[in-house]
Amino acid sequence: MNTELVKCIKLNKTLQAVQSTTFEEGKVYRHIAITEGKETQHMVYGVVFDEDNYNECFVDYAIEIQKKMADTGLVENGKVISKSKFAKEYASVHIFGRQGKKIVSIGKPKDSMFLCYFKQGATKKDAIDIAYRQFVDIYEGYIHSFNYMSHENGFVRWTDRGTPLGF
Repeated sequence: MNTELVKCIKLNKTLQAVQSTTFEEGKVYRHIAITEGKETQHMVYGVVFDEDNYNECFVDYAIEIQKKMADTGLVENGKVISKSKFAKEYASVHIFGRQGKKIVSIGKPKDSMFLCYFKQGATKKDAIDIAYRQFVDIYEGYIHSFNYMSHENGFVRWTDRGTPLGF
């Protein structure tokens, strides 16, 4: 079994006919591919799909994130930019509250920006170093660093809404 994140790209009649589950275009769901013999089925959000319906309605979320990285300028000639260029031109650290919670914002605010959330304890340099390592991992397909639902220590999110006022 392979567990990954997928993004709903199109609502078709099959998705709309599922009575107990509501799917939304643009929303990210957990996915498990189940192969038995030559047949593969896909379970998304507890609903099983055949290969054709799955391919019509969902796309691998890691690919979407890699495209956003390239559009933001974090990838040049098929490789993630250097750490020094990342730190000088793309990353900025924002500190919130007395406890020094940090967000590293990467990209272009209000257009395409990644946010890397840190709880207390990380220095600015550490935060940028960890954020860079996570971006390299994400680009190489290790999406474990990218979390679409929570702000855990060191997790990365994408936004087009600008830097948050606080967290």
